[in-house]
Amino acid sequence: MTRRLFLGALALVLLSGGSTQASLINWGFQTSSIPGSLSSDTGPGSVALLTSTTIDPSYVVPVVGNSGIVLANLQTFSNASITSPDSFTPSSGTYSIALTLYDDPYNPLSSNSTTVFINGKFQGNWSEKNSNISNTFTSALSQTTTVGDLVFTVSTFSYTPPGPPNATWYGSLGAVITVSRSELQEVPEPTSLSLAGLGLSIAGISAWRRRRASR
Repeated sequence: MTRRLFLGALALVLLSGGSTQASLINWGFQTSSIPGSLSSDTGPGSVALLTSTTIDPSYVVPVVGNSGIVLANLQTFSNASITSPDSFTPSSGTYSIALTLYDDPYNPLSSNSTTVFINGKFQGNWSEKNSNISNTFTSALSQTTTVGDLVFTVSTFSYTPPGPPNATWYGSLGAVITVSRSELQEVPEPTSLSLAGLGLSIAGISAWRRRRASR
């Protein structure tokens, strides 16, 4: 009975080892925008896309497990009046966010990495006193890519519109990233391996005792 309980508990540990490992995956990202700022078609105003590389071109943001991220913060600039606002025409307002994913955020120069692109289009108008800007994502709403032995899915894109230039908050573009290890690369954690060895040892001892008792 004791042996059956132990082996049952061991099986649960082995089964849970992979999920525990997946939840503790370390990775990192950088974002950049092309272009970094979108100019108005009807005045001198603009909308800036502030990304991680805007602040520090060499910094890789470290993350553990699945997470929502900010692709870019959005800030408006304008001295136009409400009656004659800055605006985007139907043929303008397009942008592309380059999202670079790393499997080792602390050693980016030797890390595996890949870049996916999230494209979109702004429309609307803004002035020194208001902002009415809409966004449409034009790229695929879910993208899956592999970096080393990690599998990333980038999805659930979000948009928070920017306020007028005098606002104390920024708008944003966001996404949710899920990460897992490739099934071919997944191995049990060291603790699981140790418990497996212990379980096999106990099973072997029990079999030896049964054989000896039957003599």
